Amino acid sequence: MSNITEILLQLKDKNITFDHENISECDIRHKKSLVLYGKLTYTPDCCPNCHATNGIVKNGTRQSQLSLCQISGLNAYLSLTKQRFIVNPVNHHLQRKHLLWISIVLSQTV
Repeated sequence: MSNITEILLQLKDKNITFDHENISECDIRHKKSLVLYGKLTYTPDCCPNCHATNGIVKNGTRQSQLSLCQISGLNAYLSLTKQRFIVNPVNHHLQRKHLLWISIVLSQTV
């Protein structure tokens, strides 16, 4: 399938992939809504907290639901699975810093 979802949502992050086969229509907050599913994964160069470059390993995922603009009169949401990492020597978690920025931008009306 083409990149119609990326064009429709105007997302430029190459680390987000969409599951084009799995777009559902369901009730959210008692309203019929569209839910698009995506996954954000990447390989960090270093930890933003301690700047460690060794010992960074994947540590599961975390699910976020972001509000989008309406599509065909229906509320739309992006169910985004985000990759989590852990730095073994320091034992603290890190996630991509711009995730908060993505949720803010996607929630704004264009």
